[in-house]
Amino acid sequence: MQIYTAAMIIRHDQMARTVLYARVSTAEQTIAHQRTQAEAAGFVIDDVIEDEGVSGVQVPLAERDGGKLSLIHISEPTRPY
Repeated sequence: MQIYTAAMIIRHDQMARTVLYARVSTAEQTIAHQRTQAEAAGFVIDDVIEDEGVSGVQVPLAERDGGKLSLIHISEPTRPY
């Protein structure tokens, strides 16, 4: 059995903020684990945008609640979410 997780780091250097977008679709996956993995890779996470219980195959990023927020954050980094 393979468990796939999805995470995306959104970093705006001029703002010195790092946002983690994390998606999990099964009970075996956790947002906390993805955050731990990102931090272990050297990222300092300021905010987390998440989607839990959402398939990355069946539901496009732009149709997920957290996915929408991450796209807004990428295009408008100063906009609060």
